[in-house]
Amino acid sequence: MPLVSSRRGRIAVASVSFTTAIALLVFLGIHLSQGYDAQNLPQSSWGGWRIEHIQGWVARIRVNRWVNAAEADVRLGKSQQVFLNAYGATATETTVPEDVTFTLTPDGRLTVNLT
Repeated sequence: MPLVSSRRGRIAVASVSFTTAIALLVFLGIHLSQGYDAQNLPQSSWGGWRIEHIQGWVARIRVNRWVNAAEADVRLGKSQQVFLNAYGATATETTVPEDVTFTLTPDGRLTVNLT
């Protein structure tokens, strides 16, 4: 005996299943567009690294082409290294000895604040 015997019942089950599938797809689309899962995207979705020299520091920055995300690897010679991942939101890191604050936005803008 089938679980849903009437035509009306089968339509209701199909409608609920379809609505659930659409809701999951919308949630996944919003989640990815905000950049939350950028680290799980393929390397081909990332642009090339660009080099910036900022107040003695050398920064390598790349931006994801699919979602709102950027990554930065900032170095002061071999003594200091800072990694920033702006996945959907601005990322901020402060170095300890030099007390330098780096801010990376998801569109790839890196700013430095010497305090």
